[in-house]
Amino acid sequence: APFCHHIVLSLHSRTMARFPCFLLLVLLTTVSSLTPSDNPKVTISVCTGPDCRVDGASDTLRQLQKCASPINKKNDGASKVISVKARSCLGPCGDGPCVQVLNAQNQKVYTGEQPNRIPSGTWIESDAFGADTKRTYQVQNADQVDFVMSLAGEEAGLTTTAESDASFQATSTRTWYDRNNNERKVLQRLTQLLIVWGLVSYQDSSPTGEIGNLQWTIAFALVLATNYIMKDNLLEQLFVNLSKKNKSS
Repeated sequence: APFCHHIVLSLHSRTMARFPCFLLLVLLTTVSSLTPSDNPKVTISVCTGPDCRVDGASDTLRQLQKCASPINKKNDGASKVISVKARSCLGPCGDGPCVQVLNAQNQKVYTGEQPNRIPSGTWIESDAFGADTKRTYQVQNADQVDFVMSLAGEEAGLTTTAESDASFQATSTRTWYDRNNNERKVLQRLTQLLIVWGLVSYQDSSPTGEIGNLQWTIAFALVLATNYIMKDNLLEQLFVNLSKKNKSS
């Protein structure tokens, strides 16, 4: 009996010690259930990948957030009507800044081809590698901001949306030699094919008709080196380094 009494007292003391924690957990759960959740009717996703950043994605993100802010403030502190968020690469590199409009079910909102899309002027088509440009919008200027905001507003059931600054223009810092991701990818593949062609040519010209370990090692090292072609702004870094060396000499 004393042993059982000791167990009961021990359990009782542990329960009472944990009771404040349990009470706090219940309180937090209740408060969180009463707090409006951030479940917007529409989400505007702005690509902030390397290529879109060069094309002025930061300017586009700020401008869209500026347009969405008064709409959300009218909602009296409830969940956002239109949420503007940054995200990773959307695909059509060189055709940015790229933007997608998503509904409450996280599905892409698409009403047709963007009427005022500006040709990227790149060597390789933006959707050459399977990117879905038809559901990705380009937002470089005020007209394109208004187009995306009207599309988001229509999906959210709004009659009017805030217009952007008429003078807005995303500032691109892309230089002529800093090619977009798609073009760097093509350059990488061509370089790798050139390495394979070099191996085949060596084998044909070799007296033994075999490729030696040294040649395989060199080819393998060159293939690994082609990965640096995909590095962000590689050509820009190369030109800057060369110019620095010329100035120092």
